[in-house]
Amino acid sequence: MPLQFKLANLAFSNADVAGTAFGTYSLATPGPGTLDLSAHLTRADVKRVPKYMPLALSERLRSWLDGAIVAGTSNDVRLRLHGDLHDFPFTNPAKGQFQVSARVHNGILDYVPGWPRIEGIDADLLFERDRAEFVGRKGTIFGTALSAVRVSIPHLSGGLVNITGQADGPTGDFLRYIQDSPVRRMISGATDAVQATGRGQLTLKLELPLGELSRTKVAGQYQFNVNNVVVDARLPQIERATGRIEFAENSLAIRDVRGTLFGGQVQLGGGTRPEGGVLVTARGDATV
Repeated sequence: MPLQFKLANLAFSNADVAGTAFGTYSLATPGPGTLDLSAHLTRADVKRVPKYMPLALSERLRSWLDGAIVAGTSNDVRLRLHGDLHDFPFTNPAKGQFQVSARVHNGILDYVPGWPRIEGIDADLLFERDRAEFVGRKGTIFGTALSAVRVSIPHLSGGLVNITGQADGPTGDFLRYIQDSPVRRMISGATDAVQATGRGQLTLKLELPLGELSRTKVAGQYQFNVNNVVVDARLPQIERATGRIEFAENSLAIRDVRGTLFGGQVQLGGGTRPEGGVLVTARGDATV
C-alpha cells in the first residue's frame, strides 16, 4: 500500500530563505516516489542557491555556481515540481515538470576568476528541466551600463556555460576591460599604448568549459563613433575616428577605422600577426 504525505500549507524560514509551500508526496516501492510541490520564497540569498539545487547538477556546475554567484537577493522565487522523481529533471515534458524562477536584485557575478566581474545586476533567473538561463535587465562593468546580458547553461549535467552581452560607455572603459582581463595576454598587450576619448558599444561572447576555464573562448567587437584615438605616443591623435575593433582568444583586428590625421582623411586597418606583435597600416591624405 503506497504512503502519501500532504502539505496543506507549510511556512519555513532560515538564514538563507523564507517562504511557503504546499503539495503531496507519494511513495510506492520500488522507486523514489512521486512529488507534486509548489513553493514561493519571499526572501532568498541568491549566493546560497547552489546549496538547495537538486542533484541533477554536475559537481563542476555546482562548484562554478558557488563561486560565480558572489551576491544577490530575491523576494520572489517560485518553484514547481511535479512527477515521478525517477524521471527528474523531466527532460521529457510528458513525464513531469521542474521549474525554478527568481527575480534577482543587486547581484554580483564573478563568471571567471581574473575577468572583470559584473555588478549591480537585476535579472530573471530560470532553471527549467535540464537547462538554466540568466537574463539581465541591467548591470555594470567598471560602472559602464550593460544590456542584453544572458548566461545560458544548455545542460545542468554538463560542463558548458555561455555568456553574451553588450555594453555602452566610454572607450577608455573598453580599453580598461582588455587591460584587466586575460584578453590582454591573449593579444600580447596589443592595446597597451592605445588611448581614446569618446564612446562606443561593446558586444561580447564567452564560452566557458567548466573544469577547463583556461580554455575559455572569447569573441567580441567594439564599435566606436567620433572618438579621438592615440595609437602610439609617438604619433598625433587620430581625430573624429569611426570604426570597429574585433578580438578573439589570441587575435585582434582593426576594421575600417576612418578619421583625421595630419590634416587629412586617413583609413586604418591591421591587427595581430602570427609571429607576434601588431601591424597597423594607414592610407589617406596629409597636409604637408
